[in-house]
Amino acid sequence: MGKRIKRALDQVDAPKSRCRNCGSTERERYFRTTTQGYAGTDAQGRPFTHIVRRWTRCKQCRQVRVDRCFENRPPAESPADEGAPEK
Repeated sequence: MGKRIKRALDQVDAPKSRCRNCGSTERERYFRTTTQGYAGTDAQGRPFTHIVRRWTRCKQCRQVRVDRCFENRPPAESPADEGAPEK
């Protein structure tokens, strides 16, 4: 066996979503998710290939919200969009 190379793990800050009604970051489990294939750049200039929307409810005030995130996926990892006709 060859030598194992130790690599430092990248640590990336991922901001928590926050309820617009009460400001809490606590939420219930996601109960619906949609993925839309759409390429662009986010507000920080990072490229993305998909917009993912996840429905949840605030644990504090019970307000339903949609958490939206932008993902940059390699072509092999890109699932078919929900509701899209099959090829």
